[in-house]
Amino acid sequence: MFKHIIIKKQNCIYISVLIVLLMSLFSNAYAYSPPLQDVQTWVDATNHVHYKVFDPKLGSWQEGSTSGYGSNLTTDEGIVTWIGNSNSVWYTVYDPNQGLWYTGSNTGYGSLLTCMSGIVVWLSSNNNVWYTSYDPQRESWHTGNTAGYGSNLTTSSGVITWLSSSNVVYYTVYDPVRGVWATGSTSGYSSGLTITVATVFWIDNLGHAQTRGFNCGTGTWNDDATQSFAYFIFSPALGNTPLWVWFTDMSVGATSWTWAFGDGQISTDRSTSHIYLIQGVYSVMQNVTGPGGNTYWRDTVIVQSGSGLEELSSLSQGNVLGASMPNPCQSYTTISYSMAKNAVIKLQIYSSSGTLVRKLRSGVEHKGINHVTWDGRDEIGHQVSNGIYFYRLEVENFSEMKKIIKIE
Repeated sequence: MFKHIIIKKQNCIYISVLIVLLMSLFSNAYAYSPPLQDVQTWVDATNHVHYKVFDPKLGSWQEGSTSGYGSNLTTDEGIVTWIGNSNSVWYTVYDPNQGLWYTGSNTGYGSLLTCMSGIVVWLSSNNNVWYTSYDPQRESWHTGNTAGYGSNLTTSSGVITWLSSSNVVYYTVYDPVRGVWATGSTSGYSSGLTITVATVFWIDNLGHAQTRGFNCGTGTWNDDATQSFAYFIFSPALGNTPLWVWFTDMSVGATSWTWAFGDGQISTDRSTSHIYLIQGVYSVMQNVTGPGGNTYWRDTVIVQSGSGLEELSSLSQGNVLGASMPNPCQSYTTISYSMAKNAVIKLQIYSSSGTLVRKLRSGVEHKGINHVTWDGRDEIGHQVSNGIYFYRLEVENFSEMKKIIKIE
């Protein structure tokens, strides 16, 4: 079961410009951070928009395309958006949990298309504010809109704010727990509308400093800073060793993130992946910190013994992964392995966090004893840092993984 615990709640009544400036020192904090963000885009001669990203789990580029490009092709942190030739807004993102591109569109584009902090925002031709965000838990884009735009449309930290035509302050954020856009409004605006770390600030018509922050625990906007709320999804939750799991951050109001995967390994990335090498039940914890407090979210990954680790000796039937020599190594080490028959293999190096470092051998290998040398470099030729690495052999239904220690 999911478990969310609030560890600390800070006093977040901001009554001076000084505190606002101090908060601006923090990084953005938004609701959706795609795990894979190095997206390449281009438009071909037939006006098709192409987008692709490398999926390390699948070991290949994943590409999609959409016809009818018009203008404004933009990529921000893994999300791609553009205007179609029929004046529609298009947006797409790659979801590694599913291994698919998810694309959506809306007609009636007017102006001010913005892609930032995990969300897409624009004005429609009838002056409504439109906004959408991808939700990997529900595997779809979630879109909302509000009528009567006036001015000052601002997007930051996953929060959107603007003034209506009647000078009312509006603010909205995507609530990942409930799967809805949570929108609030306050009348009596005077000046200074801004967003800092998912919290909205302005001066009202009586000269008072106003603050509006979102509390994801209650699903409401309050006169306080946005409360830090840890939240993530992951896939798969169950599988055989070695199990590659994607962890997608959906937290709100955070400026730092720490993952503890339950096997002694940690990460400070927003969204990340991890490979479990040993069978067991692992309690995974995400801890997030922001101006609105420190919280964590916990869930469980179940890793079963498969053909990857403890039972390989009895399952190998002649396929054997040998030792690497020397080990520990400084720059070069030679890996030996035995093949029961001619077969297609993959021999790859992984970091201790499960990231693919180097593809050593891929293709048909001959029966008998074989050797391959690793020069301590990654896929693009850079020397890797000292530490623990793993080399993995895959042959048909057989796989085995062993450890290499790299030293000076």
